[in-house]
Amino acid sequence: MADTRAGLEVEEFHLGRRYSGSPSALIAAGVAAAEQFPGQPGCGKTSTVFAVGGRKVRVTRRGPQLFDVVVRWTKEERSAYDARQAKYLAAREQERAAEQARAAEEVSRRAAEICADLLREALAESGPRGVAEASLEAGICSLIRAFNMLSAPDVPYTFDAATVELAKEHCQALCALFKDGKLLPQLGALAQSDGAFQRFMKTASGQQAKP
Repeated sequence: MADTRAGLEVEEFHLGRRYSGSPSALIAAGVAAAEQFPGQPGCGKTSTVFAVGGRKVRVTRRGPQLFDVVVRWTKEERSAYDARQAKYLAAREQERAAEQARAAEEVSRRAAEICADLLREALAESGPRGVAEASLEAGICSLIRAFNMLSAPDVPYTFDAATVELAKEHCQALCALFKDGKLLPQLGALAQSDGAFQRFMKTASGQQAKP
């Protein structure tokens, strides 16, 4: 947290408030007196410490006409500073999470568009097949994600262009299998014994469900 006022740079940090500027600006701001600057009688050459109102103040030389004055927090001021920092960091975290969510949503939208483009021709010629179509779409979306084809910001890796192109070719090959009617879901033993699920599968795949 920093601002600029009356020719000074002012920054808050865990120890207190730091004022940076020329001696005249620091004196005018009332954070140090002329006799408290390093080099003055009784003061160090580069840094001096004194107490004001029960708190510690340090004046440090940074250049010929540039000094830092650090006014240490009181216990109450430190608590208030910690509370402000916690609130600030929480807001930043919320902003970061919201940005990640927006980015993930955009990647999902673009992945769905790619799936739609890849499936369009296959569906136009073979017609929708319910479960097979949904499985194919989910599989293509997974490949897009696994190979980070869309450079999603929350995926910590990428592949070279040749690998990504090869993955796209595999997606197209899956669509070709779908188009040729070779993606046929088979029920496992549990599903085969479930009459309601079998009726759902037949309805989803365009077959007439038996009562």
